[in-house]
Amino acid sequence: MGDFHPVVDSVYKIEEVQDAYNRIEQGDMIGKIVISL
Repeated sequence: MGDFHPVVDSVYKIEEVQDAYNRIEQGDMIGKIVISL
């Protein structure tokens, strides 16, 4: 079996959560959106 590595599209700080949500709404992500705490 191979290793599994999630694909990360963007990383946002917790203060930028609205920007992250807007990115999700755009719908053209390649991977996951990460919120850094």
